[in-house]
Amino acid sequence: MVRFAVFLVMKLMVRFVVFLVMKLMMWFVFLVVKLMVWFAVFLVMKLMVWFVVFLVMKLMVWFVVFLVMKLMVRFAVFLVMKLMVWVVVFLVMKLMVRCVVFLVMKLMMWFLFLVVKLMVWFVVFLVMKLMVRIAVFLVMKLMVWFVVFL
Repeated sequence: MVRFAVFLVMKLMVRFVVFLVMKLMMWFVFLVVKLMVWFAVFLVMKLMVWFVVFLVMKLMVWFVVFLVMKLMVRFAVFLVMKLMVWVVVFLVMKLMVRCVVFLVMKLMMWFLFLVVKLMVWFVVFLVMKLMVRIAVFLVMKLMVWFVVFL
């Protein structure tokens, strides 16, 4: 009887210790994962959002609003709005349901993102490249002019 009682007590103690160890391990894993997620989401994303919103968007808004939109207003208002009204009134509104509205808005946002991305790429990488080439050409021309005429 004593052996059986000792066996039962030891068995219960082993189960209890295993249960506590597993519980602590799971809590530790949960805590580590929680801290990792917190670091990734709240610190890295905070820096990414700051960079994207305050630096990239500032440049994109400046280029899009003050350079591109100034040239696109006449074309967009007269031609694109005329075509959009015709399509919306006579074709899309006739066939549109809530699902189609959702899909069209999703495609429009994707298209807008793509257009803005392409416009920023064009302005930053092509126009700036041309401006640098023109500036280098003008500086070289002035240097040659000073050397030749002075």
